[in-house]
Amino acid sequence: MENHKPTSFLRVPEHLQNIVQYAVPVVGDCLNDDAAPLRICDGDIVAVHDVVFRDAIDLLPYINKTLHLTLEISGCEVRIVKVLKNIDGINRSIYVQFYQPQKTMLQIPFSEIRRLGVVDAVLSKGEWITA
Repeated sequence: MENHKPTSFLRVPEHLQNIVQYAVPVVGDCLNDDAAPLRICDGDIVAVHDVVFRDAIDLLPYINKTLHLTLEISGCEVRIVKVLKNIDGINRSIYVQFYQPQKTMLQIPFSEIRRLGVVDAVLSKGEWITA
């Protein structure tokens, strides 16, 4: 895990305090949909814990869970919040989904994933919604 200095602090629900490792603000409304496991809106904050994976089998428990992914694509760091829908162990990639502006599935090779975290809760309009 990277060493970052916190820029601010927020209180997470007591039952998540031993799980959550970091929180990040979300930009965009791609998971603002009833079909998403967690409705996440532009400006919400997601509380996340990292998952270490070496192979596809390590990710099986997170199918249909909301993920925070840090990717390296063409030398640029990209952070996204999407729903894990499938794992392709043969081609060493994952399939993630978002719902807005239209339901879309993306394939992401393992080689582009720099950090993978599971969203444990969302701070939306001042209230915590847990996964």
